[in-house]
Amino acid sequence: MEVHYGAHVNCLNLLPNGVMETHRTILDDGPRGLESLRLISAACGGTKVIARLDLDFRTLCRDPDNTLQIEVVLALFSPYEAGRREQGPTTIGVRMNAWGEITALRRGEFELLQPEGRSRTAKTGLGSSAFFLLGYGSRAASHEGTDDFDFNDLYFRLKRVESLFDSRARLTDPVEFLTRLHYRGIRCKRVATGHVLHRLASLFREQMDIDSGGWLDRDCNFGRA
Repeated sequence: MEVHYGAHVNCLNLLPNGVMETHRTILDDGPRGLESLRLISAACGGTKVIARLDLDFRTLCRDPDNTLQIEVVLALFSPYEAGRREQGPTTIGVRMNAWGEITALRRGEFELLQPEGRSRTAKTGLGSSAFFLLGYGSRAASHEGTDDFDFNDLYFRLKRVESLFDSRARLTDPVEFLTRLHYRGIRCKRVATGHVLHRLASLFREQMDIDSGGWLDRDCNFGRA
C-alpha cells in the first residue's frame, strides 16, 4: 500500500515475509502500524460513519496544506471471504481536505490506482461487512458483558475501529462474539458464518497454539472453552 502526502510517498510494507507469526500481525506494532490501521479505517469505514468520531482528521495529514487521498484495493477470495461470483478486487478511496472534511472517491477520481473490477463509493461502510474487522486497539481492554450486539445504534460500525482513535474505547467482547458466531454458524447452519468460525478456529490453533478443537461442536460453551 502506498500513502501519498502531497508530493511525498510513504511506502508501507504490509507483507514482510508472507507469514503471520505467533502473536504478531503483518503490521508493525508501533506508531507506524497504528498509522496504517487508522488510514485503512478512514478509507474503509464509510465517510458518514467515520466522520462521527471525536477526532480532528487533520491530524492524519502530515502536511495540513495538502490534500490527503487514500486509495485501497480489497481482495476477496473464495470460499472464506466471498462466493465465487463475488471474489476479486474492489477499489475504494477517500479524500481529506485541509479543513478535515472527508469525501468518498468516485471511480473517475482515483489518481494512484487504476480500479480493477468493481469500485465502491465509501459512504456508509456497508460493503465492508463482508470483511472480518472484529476490532483493533493498542491494549487488550475488552467489554465484559457490556457489549451491544443488538445493533440499535445506527453507527455501531464505529466500534470496530474506535479504539484506534480513542484509548478509552473498549474492544469487542470476545466470548460473546464467538458465542453468537457459533450460534449462527453451527446451530443455525449459516454457511458463511460457519466458514468464519472454522477459519478462526484454525488460525487460533496454528498461530497462537490455542486448543480450539471443540469450537465447532454443537454444544461448545465459550465461557469455559
